[in-house]
Amino acid sequence: MASDLEHSLFFLEQAASGKRIVRDLPKLDLESYANNYDGPTKIMRLRMIATTCPPLALEAFRMAITDLMTGKDVQGYMDVVAEFQKLAPNEPLAQINTAWATQQTQRNNTETNRLEHELKTYKNNLIKESIRMGQEDIGNHYFQIADYNNAFKAFAKMREFCTTSKQIAQMTLKLLRVCMFNYNYVVVHSYQQKVQTLQMSDDEKAKYDPILAACAGLSHLKQDHYAEAASSFLSVHHSFITPEPQAGINFQREVISPNDVAVYGGLCALATMDRDTLQRRVLENFAFRPLLETEPHIRRAITMFCSSKYSGCLNILESYMADYLIDLHLQDHFVKIYRLVRAKCIVQWCSAFSKVTFAEIEKAFPSKIVDGGEIQGELERMIYNNELDARIDLVDKLLVSPNPDQRIAVIQDTLKMARDHEKALRLRLHKINLQAAGLIVKGQNGGNTGNSSMFESGDAGGSSGFPFNLRGNNGGKPKRGPGNVQGGLHTMV
Repeated sequence: MASDLEHSLFFLEQAASGKRIVRDLPKLDLESYANNYDGPTKIMRLRMIATTCPPLALEAFRMAITDLMTGKDVQGYMDVVAEFQKLAPNEPLAQINTAWATQQTQRNNTETNRLEHELKTYKNNLIKESIRMGQEDIGNHYFQIADYNNAFKAFAKMREFCTTSKQIAQMTLKLLRVCMFNYNYVVVHSYQQKVQTLQMSDDEKAKYDPILAACAGLSHLKQDHYAEAASSFLSVHHSFITPEPQAGINFQREVISPNDVAVYGGLCALATMDRDTLQRRVLENFAFRPLLETEPHIRRAITMFCSSKYSGCLNILESYMADYLIDLHLQDHFVKIYRLVRAKCIVQWCSAFSKVTFAEIEKAFPSKIVDGGEIQGELERMIYNNELDARIDLVDKLLVSPNPDQRIAVIQDTLKMARDHEKALRLRLHKINLQAAGLIVKGQNGGNTGNSSMFESGDAGGSSGFPFNLRGNNGGKPKRGPGNVQGGLHTMV
């Protein structure tokens, strides 16, 4: 059945449009997976699976349509049913329920008019708290019907009517959620900073910080900023595991789950951190470790990388590739992340050899994900991108690592030390000559600011102990005319 769906008109169109098709059956249980989410996130994740994974397409479409009919998003329902109709036109749920769509549209319009009328009344009464709550109600309504632009405008208008730091923080969280669904990831970091600068108690901040860090990590991931994403995800406290709604929003179910934080954070850390940093910031991070335990295979992959078991690390990632390629946020990034991790593994493995054959590298790191399984093309790309410091011997099919002569390096270091020492001695000699010649700055009281009085009071001629005549030949005092520079300055090297 799955093979028939794979060659259906719907998936052929998806493949022609450049969308990735996942033909392997993932490890996840679809029903359990979907039950981890609520609201638009659940629909978006089911729709992603339905349009990319033929083995799970029918079940995912059915679950998404059933869930949509319990909500208010009529346009989303119409779009999903239209896609399902292309895939399975004879399915009962693939037929548009016109009666439900018409009734729900009327209810949505009635609710919109009612909330706008109430808000207008609140504005006439000039009661700030009522206006704030009215803006919040109409913003929530727009969010439920997936009108994210109007929802953002309504929540943004709450700002001038907020009177406490808590109200400002809750308003910012609502704006943050809308931005995540409206794909406006650039502003997430600014909202995070706004909440963190508010005057709140430590207990209140502890409730917001994990949510803000998780959302910031997700925004960095969507922008290909994997190092920043890793730092943000790793700063999420394990209290994020316990869902506690903030501002009426359960972020752990409506935006990003604790399992997502563990997977995204672990993969981004693997792609951007070295072994010591992974050990310190991931495996020994007691605040993040409980989150990591929710996805044991990610912990095992990181542990294997830190233990130099590179093949085992990559095998784990490849075994979960189907799951990651149907993930809403990870689909466009997993192959990039995998390439970064694989490149790090190859570099570390090859560092132990001065020469190694292509066959040995391919045996240690077999893969069809990168460069079509051609190890030579992968090595060429790594060298071109300055990821691997080596040369390729195409005649003997060898990867040759540079082996600089250590004696040359020692000689170069010695010569540099000699030049630095000579420069320091010349500068000291220059200072002594200036002091002996009287070319020093005088203090306001007419005295010398340095230790040069010993040169002016004594005989600074040939008996001064210096190897040169520092004073010239005018009786121990430097001349004040334009030809003054014949003394110590002339004799200085």
